[in-house]
This record gives sequence, C-alpha cells and structure tokens, in this order.
Amino acid sequence: MSGSENTCGRCAGHNPTWTAPSPLWNEVMRGGDINGQESYGVVCPSCFAALAEESGIAFRWRFYAQDVRAELQLVTPSGRVWDDSTWLFVQGETPWWWRARQRSRHTER
Repeated sequence: MSGSENTCGRCAGHNPTWTAPSPLWNEVMRGGDINGQESYGVVCPSCFAALAEESGIAFRWRFYAQDVRAELQLVTPSGRVWDDSTWLFVQGETPWWWRARQRSRHTER
C-alpha cells in the first residue's frame, strides 16, 4: 500500500480524488469479499479499470467530475446539444437558455 492516497498503490502514479461504487470496489479490490484484504491499497482510476478488466469484472468506463469550475460548451456550432442522459451531443432544438446566452454575448460586443 502506498503511503498516501494521492499516490497509486499499484503504479505509484498520481491518484486524483475519485470514487467507485463500493460493491464494485469490493469485487475488484477485495475479491468480492466485503471484509477481504485490499489488493494494492488505494489505486488510481486507470489501475482500477485495468484490474477490473483483467479480472473480467467490468468494462466500458465513464469518467466525470463532480466539481467542474469552468463554463462548458453544451451546444456545438452545428446546433447539436449535450444530453446528460446519453452522454452524447444529439440533434435537437437549441435550449432557450443557450439562445438567450448567445444573444447577450452578441449585444455585449
């Protein structure tokens, strides 16, 4: 196990603050035993995914941040809109709030 949760116990690389669902963590890191010994201690997301995939437990990952401190672009220049439910840009009507924001940007110039 590494000396710090900021360092991965498997690859010794940087370990950002992240979480995995506890049942999945227990399956991957404790061999499915909620009271089992953790392999490697605390690991980074890349090593966790690799361990899960190598064991045949889980595949196809989503990565997101809970604390985003930037204004993200949610509408493409072609008008496709970000859909949180599908995690894709989709064709659709541009939301009213986006049109209002675009108008205010043009009037500021």
